[in-house]
Amino acid sequence: MNSNAYKGFTLIEVMVALAIFALIGVGIMQVTTTQLANTLYLEQRLMSQWLADNLINEMKVERKKWNINRCDGSRSGETEFLEQKWKYSLKISSNPFNIEANQLTGDYGKNVCQIELELFFPGSENDSAGIYRGYVGVNP
Repeated sequence: MNSNAYKGFTLIEVMVALAIFALIGVGIMQVTTTQLANTLYLEQRLMSQWLADNLINEMKVERKKWNINRCDGSRSGETEFLEQKWKYSLKISSNPFNIEANQLTGDYGKNVCQIELELFFPGSENDSAGIYRGYVGVNP
């Protein structure tokens, strides 16, 4: 055996190994970036659902503040939720499904309005986060 023989990898072998690791790293970064974008989108969708629930329930409780006294009208506006400004579009219409307002008295939906609330992602005028519906009773 020759004691002067070099032991180890050649330059070509090292460069091939580095290229393989670089390709794997790029693939992992792409997957991570996609997952992060999806996580942020889902977070905003969840926040929009929370906000819609809050606004519709607020409309049910505070009809005067929202000026809901008839089953017609529409408006748009802006509200702040979790330190972000959300734009909304609100449509109030008569009861399209004849939902029973009070089963005991036989008043079958005459005083029930449908609320259709469309929320837009923060910082966007046209990117809808979803359309949410609820029902509110009005005084005859």
